[in-house]
Amino acid sequence: MAFKIIIVGAGLGGLACAIACRRAGLEVVILEKGPKLSEVGAGIQIPPNATKIMQHFGLIPALLAAGAEPLRVTRLIDFETGTTLGERPGFAWAKREFGECWYTIHRADYQRVLADEALRLGTEIRFGTGVEHVHCKGKPWVRLENGERIDGDLVVGADDHSADQSGIGSTVRNFVYDKDPPFVSRGEVAYRAVIPKEKLEGLAGSAFEKLTKDDAMMWIWAGPGTHATAYSVRNGSIFNLVVLGPDDLPEGVSRATAEREQMEMACKDWDPLLRRIVREASTSVIKWKVVHMSELDTWVKDHVLLLGDACHPTPPYQAQGSAMAIEDGVCLGTLLSLHQRSPLSRNAVSLSDLLGLYCDVRKERTALQDRGMRSNARLFQVNSEEERRERGEVLGGLNWGVKGEKEGEERDGGERRGKEMGAQEKWTWGDMRYQRELNGYDTVAATERAFRDFEHRGQSKRYPLLCQDHALSTTAYEIMSSRIIRILRQPRRSNGHHLNDPGRTSCWTGVAPAYGVHSGLLDVTVALKQSHDEVLVSVIVDVAPHPVGHAVGQRAREVVVLVVGQ
Repeated sequence: MAFKIIIVGAGLGGLACAIACRRAGLEVVILEKGPKLSEVGAGIQIPPNATKIMQHFGLIPALLAAGAEPLRVTRLIDFETGTTLGERPGFAWAKREFGECWYTIHRADYQRVLADEALRLGTEIRFGTGVEHVHCKGKPWVRLENGERIDGDLVVGADDHSADQSGIGSTVRNFVYDKDPPFVSRGEVAYRAVIPKEKLEGLAGSAFEKLTKDDAMMWIWAGPGTHATAYSVRNGSIFNLVVLGPDDLPEGVSRATAEREQMEMACKDWDPLLRRIVREASTSVIKWKVVHMSELDTWVKDHVLLLGDACHPTPPYQAQGSAMAIEDGVCLGTLLSLHQRSPLSRNAVSLSDLLGLYCDVRKERTALQDRGMRSNARLFQVNSEEERRERGEVLGGLNWGVKGEKEGEERDGGERRGKEMGAQEKWTWGDMRYQRELNGYDTVAATERAFRDFEHRGQSKRYPLLCQDHALSTTAYEIMSSRIIRILRQPRRSNGHHLNDPGRTSCWTGVAPAYGVHSGLLDVTVALKQSHDEVLVSVIVDVAPHPVGHAVGQRAREVVVLVVGQ
């Protein structure tokens, strides 16, 4: 019977998890509370770490057809004067530095592409199926609001509920985490709206040309305690606009419609160009509560776990929230796939251990993301004049390791001028070491490495290393999995027996030249065999006579001790 996964929530993380699991041949059902895929939201970014996953899924052509755009230059602008504080290159730079491009897309289009792929692979998606209860103990199951019970082998909570107006929550989290979620309000709301391109092009004077000068495509106005962002989606036909303002939403409400005038008030006295752009925004404005949640003690309970915003919601300061959710889903799907394909893992590694590994891998990534998110919040919302001057000086000296490059052109091969901000620098936005670690991450490859290492650790046991020649007693040495990490030579004396005869070693298993060791006095070949609970090790020593002066028949030898493992 196929391993069955119940995913609660058809958001980006849940859909990515479904795709990864279906590619592994696992049975997947998604339970989505809403009656259909949500059109709520506007622009969203696909940073290179998420692009790698989309490339792995073979979905880049579908995303481009859905209106995804390669992100070009990002311009950081002073909120008051409109002057440029710093610029970050776009797709050619991202491809070179991180291995994949950076895209922008409408969230609904992104979700549709992932849903179509999940359905194509055989995922069952059930809309209008709210989950009322999650049974965690033993084999998990869920009870729907209509009373129906669905059993599975694993339940995944990808239900952040950000699309409804009842508040930020997750039904599954309520059963996994038995305390109040540690939400932290930042006292902000994010006003979101879209603007048709023709409205921007119709702005008086050269406003649109000023925005798009030098291939700029994303603009961030940095102000004291707040900021605003705009960029194009759907093949440049519309612009996504986000303006942060004071939180005026009632307790327990995470999203509501807003008046355009509220958005205008949030950026009054700012750059006149931004205010003109806001006035052109559609009348359909939505405001979202900006919240952060401290790390949960646990993301898993028995065979029920959380991913995405259900366990690590993040403010929109680094555009990595959706990417982290997608990484979560693909990490889990990859681990389950590897576990299913490995007979050794299925027999020796429990599902609970595997889910613990998922938490370890993902918490390391979300902690890294959290550090950059907090840094960007400070960068974009500097309050003091002194820090504003410092920010301008630092960002003005960056050129991101690029010399004389325009988008689409090759690097000229000359030396880098300017400097890359190191990890010790104040803001990760320009710290290339941080950016490479964040955006250059390959989720599938990293998860595979983590699984192999975990599998090796899980198989670490103490086995006997037999070396019987009537001169030595059997000695036990620790052998971990099948990787030799060091060889310890211990000089011994024999009774004249030649140990180069395979018949004299009781655990001979054959020759593995890859493990051969050669020195002036010995030729050692070691063969390893792993079968069930046995690791058989053969040590053969080619013994040379001692120099003249030793008793006739006495021969020197070295016993080779293998310590195998991490």
